Amino acid sequence: MKIDDSDKSTGWKFSEQEILGIPTRIEIGPKDIENNQAVIVRRDTREKIVVSLDEIETKLGEILETIQKDMYDRAKAFLDSHIDFAETMDEMNEKNSTPNVDSSKQNGVEAQNVKMRSRQQQVEQPPAVSAKRIR
Repeated sequence: MKIDDSDKSTGWKFSEQEILGIPTRIEIGPKDIENNQAVIVRRDTREKIVVSLDEIETKLGEILETIQKDMYDRAKAFLDSHIDFAETMDEMNEKNSTPNVDSSKQNGVEAQNVKMRSRQQQVEQPPAVSAKRIR
């Protein structure tokens, strides 16, 4: 565990840790110490969870496991919703012509493929060499 006891503002500290990808934030203030508690904030949902200082280690482990599972489930659902199957070329063309496909992204991919093909052709073709006879 790392404690940020710098003189920077609270907002700056929170922002810096978010940029680093720290999944939770533990807030402990003078009143929290008096009440023997701390606040754990999930960065993915912004949920604040008040826990006893005696059980903070156990609760933090549970929260991190929950965050991992939730992130995996969201990513898996996104992936599954963006996969289509086609058994024939006509079926594939039909699925690609639906309005759900962003044509600007397809055009960008095609333009990139054209650039790559032209680079490959340049590499495959030997450079033209000309020579002059000097007297």
